[in-house]
Amino acid sequence: MSQQFWRRLSQAFFVLASLWIGYQFYQFYLYLEGTGPAASRPPGVEGYLPIAALVGLKYWLTTGNWDPVHPAGLTLLLFFLAISWLLHKAFCSWICPIGSLFESVSWLGRKLGLPGHKQPWPRRHLVLKILDWLLRSIKYILMIFFLYYILLGMSGEELAAYLQTPYMALADVAMLQFFLSPGTVFLTVVGIFLLGSLFGTNLWCRYLCPYGALMGLMGSLGLSRIQRDSNSCINCQACNRACPNWLPVAESRRVHSPDCHLCLQCVSACPVPGTLKPGFWSRFTGKEAMTVAVLVLGLFLLVYVVARLTGHWDNGLSIDFYRQMRAFYTGHP
Repeated sequence: MSQQFWRRLSQAFFVLASLWIGYQFYQFYLYLEGTGPAASRPPGVEGYLPIAALVGLKYWLTTGNWDPVHPAGLTLLLFFLAISWLLHKAFCSWICPIGSLFESVSWLGRKLGLPGHKQPWPRRHLVLKILDWLLRSIKYILMIFFLYYILLGMSGEELAAYLQTPYMALADVAMLQFFLSPGTVFLTVVGIFLLGSLFGTNLWCRYLCPYGALMGLMGSLGLSRIQRDSNSCINCQACNRACPNWLPVAESRRVHSPDCHLCLQCVSACPVPGTLKPGFWSRFTGKEAMTVAVLVLGLFLLVYVVARLTGHWDNGLSIDFYRQMRAFYTGHP
């Protein structure tokens, strides 16, 4: 099996899990609105509430108590941070369903022979390199804003009060309602990035995703780096052409960039086995992707089981509680 088979397997697992969670949550939403049969709320939906998870993280750090409203959200955030530290931002290319969507669109663009893939535009001219750098800063600006506002701007008392608000309790419902009736601005932005992904790779992750920026920061502080053995390297540039993030792998002894997702496409493309290695597990030459897949899926399942057993997954809130919060939130029962 090819190296990329294992990454596709991991991506498929999390995409299918997300689709199943989305279906379950929609059934719960209909039940909450009184238009559907009884259905339970899937805690995994909290993985799509990064701001609520950051609030839960600050609450935990300041009080020592786990988020009682979105416990699975905090559990998943800590897992994503840990896996990004261990496997250099592997969250983005091995787990994130949004990243998988945009990567699939880029794959379609390559299959159609559209320009922008063989020679990424930031490499063509100095002005384009500067423009690329400026655009890449957007996600870090957004990341800093959210981290500052939540982790530094809110006191413990404010957090405790916020956790009890109807808006916090219904954050997942508000998210679903937003996606059921998206605005023109949102559709325009998503459409631009989907269209742009036909002519480039990882544009959403590269320029706009603050969550990915946070994972990249953890990856930069972590254990894994793509390392190049200059003695066995034949300078064929295959790794540079394969890298979806346009990184100069062939010119680097170690890839330090926070944009590296540890997707291992450079390792797969290298014609000389063992020349490119993902850091500390050089003993797994030829099985790097399988090792990452086992770690990602194995650790996720372990965290999921432990969280359920220890009460860090399901909030245990009743449908009556959610309906009461909905009445406060909307102003009518």
